[in-house]
Amino acid sequence: MAVFKNKIIQTISICMVVSGISFVSLAESASVQPKFQEAVQAKDCETVIALFPDLVAENDLYYGTLSNFYEKGICLPQNYKKAFEAYLKTPEDYTGLRDIKLGQFHANGWGVPKNTQKAKELFQHGVGKELLRHEKFSDVRYGLDLILGTKDFPKQLEEIISHYEKVNWTIDQKYEFAVGFINREKSEETIKQAYYYLMRLEGKYKHAPSAYLIAKWLEKNEGFEASKSYLYTAARLGNVNAQADIGRSFFFGKSEAFRQRIAYEMLYRAYLAGEVSGDEIQKAEKKLNKFEIQMGREEAAKPLPPK
Repeated sequence: MAVFKNKIIQTISICMVVSGISFVSLAESASVQPKFQEAVQAKDCETVIALFPDLVAENDLYYGTLSNFYEKGICLPQNYKKAFEAYLKTPEDYTGLRDIKLGQFHANGWGVPKNTQKAKELFQHGVGKELLRHEKFSDVRYGLDLILGTKDFPKQLEEIISHYEKVNWTIDQKYEFAVGFINREKSEETIKQAYYYLMRLEGKYKHAPSAYLIAKWLEKNEGFEASKSYLYTAARLGNVNAQADIGRSFFFGKSEAFRQRIAYEMLYRAYLAGEVSGDEIQKAEKKLNKFEIQMGREEAAKPLPPK
C-alpha cells in the first residue's frame, strides 16, 4: 500500500512540476481538487476514478495526471493509447516539459506508432525551451526523470542533452539561440521567455544587441517610454541602431524622452557610423545653435564610457 501511495502521489506531482502550482493554491480556488487529494491519500481508487472527469474539466493540467495513471497502471488498467491521448490534451506553456514527454511516447511507441524522427523534433524543441529557462545548460537535465518516470532517457533525448552540456557557447551564440526562438516560435509565451533570456544576457554581460532587441520588443508591446531604458543602454554600449533611434525620436519623432544634448550626440554618433544620412543631420542641426552643434560633435567624437 505504501508503494501504491508513493506512486500515485509522484504521478500527481508531475503535473505540479509542469505548472508550478501547488495543492494549496488549487485548494483555495477549486472544489474538486481537495476531494481528489483526499481520495489519493486514502488510496481510494474508486473515488479517484470518479473524480477525474470533474478534475480535468476544472483544470486541464490534470490530463497529465490522468495520462500517468494510464501509463503506470495506477487505479486504471495500463493503456498507453489512452495515456497518449490524455497527454495530448494537456495545455501548452512556456516550459519544454510537455514536448519532452510527448517525445517519450513517440520514441517508445507508447500508444502511437514509433517515430524516432518525430521524437527527436519534440525533444529538440522541448530542450530548447528548457534552455531558455536555465542559467546553465547543465541544469536542463534536472527534474526530467520525474516527468519521464525514469532516469534512463530515450537515446535521442540523451544525445541532445549531452550535446548542450558540453557546449561552451559565446555570448553572441547564446544571443543567436534566443533570436532563433523569437523568429520561429508562434507561442507568445515562449517568445516572452526568449526575451527574458536576453534580459539575463544583457544584465550579466552588458550585451548591446540584446539590449536593443529588448528595447524594440518593449516599444512594440508597451510603447516608447517603456523601451527607453534599454534603448539608452544599447546606445551607450555602442549599438548604432539604438543611437539613431534616440536621435530620430527627438528630432523627427514625437518623443522627448531624451534630452536634446543626448539626442544630438547619439544621432551624430550614428551618422559617423554611417547609420544616419547627412540630410538627417542637416535637418536636426537647423533646430540647434552653433554652440550646441559644436558640443554635440565633440561628445560624439569621444569614446563611449562604460555603462
